[in-house]
Amino acid sequence: MEDFLSKKECKYLIEVFNKSKNLVSKHKNRYRLKVDPINLLTKINKQFNFYNFLKPDNCEIVMWPPSSSMDMHIDKGDKMSFLLYLNDNFDGGETVVEDVIVKPKQGKILIFSNGIMKHKVKKIKKNNRFMLAGWYK
Repeated sequence: MEDFLSKKECKYLIEVFNKSKNLVSKHKNRYRLKVDPINLLTKINKQFNFYNFLKPDNCEIVMWPPSSSMDMHIDKGDKMSFLLYLNDNFDGGETVVEDVIVKPKQGKILIFSNGIMKHKVKKIKKNNRFMLAGWYK
């Protein structure tokens, strides 16, 4: 779904990440900040009422720097995931779910069964890619 979040909401979440550098951890080739955005989770839950999105097992703002990517995989043990794209001023970084290529767009949300469907992130070529992700067991 496009325009799930406004530009202002997306910029705010990027600012939260940037202002919390001391809490950011590196994971492989990307940087992450654990968050608990209850208002946003409530909004997701109201819009997509086929699943309880209120209590993720993990929720993070993730920064993908240039040259980062993720190979095709399945998140074993997970049932559902959401990806919320916070910016689109970068090159590359498309999400691929099975054979479907999803071009990141600021404010767009993608929801899929990450424990069943193979997915990956193509290499980021230029600038940082920010997203908010939630995973559910």
